[in-house]
Amino acid sequence: MVSSTATSARCACGPSKASQHSISQVRKIGSHPPTGTPLRIRHTLRSTNPKDDDKPTEDLGLGLKSVWVGAEILGNVVGAAKGNQPSTSTSVRQQGLSREQAIESIRKDYDVSYFVSGQGDLSAYDPDCRFADPFASFRGTERFQRNVGNLGGMLQDVQLDISEFSETADGNLKTKWRFSAILDLPWKPRLAAAGGTMHILDPNTNLVVEHIESWDVKPGAVVKTLLKPSAKIPTSNWDVLFNSIHDGDLSGIWLASSSNVIKLTGAVVVLSFVLKLVTGNGLDAWPVAAAGFVAGLITEVLKISGVAQGGESN
Repeated sequence: MVSSTATSARCACGPSKASQHSISQVRKIGSHPPTGTPLRIRHTLRSTNPKDDDKPTEDLGLGLKSVWVGAEILGNVVGAAKGNQPSTSTSVRQQGLSREQAIESIRKDYDVSYFVSGQGDLSAYDPDCRFADPFASFRGTERFQRNVGNLGGMLQDVQLDISEFSETADGNLKTKWRFSAILDLPWKPRLAAAGGTMHILDPNTNLVVEHIESWDVKPGAVVKTLLKPSAKIPTSNWDVLFNSIHDGDLSGIWLASSSNVIKLTGAVVVLSFVLKLVTGNGLDAWPVAAAGFVAGLITEVLKISGVAQGGESN
C-alpha cells in the first residue's frame, strides 16, 4: 500500500489472533512473455509523462488528500521516534534480472507482506519505480518502503490473502489481494480493503517500473472505517467517542468527551485567573472556557447519577 496509511478499502476480514500471510489459488507464471506481443506495445505501458507521477489512481478531494499527507507525516514521526532506519537494499540501481528472477523476487516480497510490513527487499524494482494508489502517487522505492514500514509498525493482527498472482497478456504481472489489520490507536480501528496491484515490468531489464494499486471500494469508505473501533462492545471512552463520531451522534460525542472538556477548560480558567492576579488581565477566552467547564461538570454529575449515559468519567 502506498498510503501509510492509510490505509486503509480492502474488504474486512475477521480479526485474527496472530499475523497471517498466505498466498492462495496462485496461478503459475510462465517463464517467458506471451509470443506475438510487440515489445514496443509492452513498453508504452510505462508512464513517460512527469505530470502523471503525482496523480493517484482516483481523483480525490482536498480532504482525502490531506488524510494521506497527514498519515505519511504521522508515520514518519512514529518511525523516527522508534528509531526506524529506511531500507537501502534497492538504493543501488539494478542492471536487470532475468524474467524468472524478477517473478520469483516479487513472489518473495508478497510472502513477507511487503506492502504492509515494508520488509521485502524489492530487488525486482527499479529504484525510481512509480507507486500509485487511490490516495497518492510518487516515485522511489526508498520512500515506499519507509511509508509502509512506518505503517506496519502500527498494525496488529495482520491478515493478507493473495487470491491471484498471474501474468497478463502484455507481459506484466497482476495480483489480487485482501487485507485486514488493527491499527494501534487508542480506539483500535480496523484497517481493511480488497483490491489488486498491477506490476508494470520494463521489457529490457524485467524490473518493475510502475506499481499501481486499485481498490474495490472508495477511499472515503476506508477513511470512515478508521473512525469506528474494532471492538463490537465499547470497552473504553475512546471506543464510545469514536463510535459516536462514526455514527454522527453529537450527543454521544459530547457525553464521551465531557470529562476531557472539564480538564481542558478548567486549565484555561485557572491560567486566566493566575494571569489576572499577576498582570491584571486575564485570557479573553475565559468566559467560553468557564461555560464549557460548567457544562462539562453538569454532564458528569448527570452521568454519575445515571440520568445521562454515553461515556466513562476519567
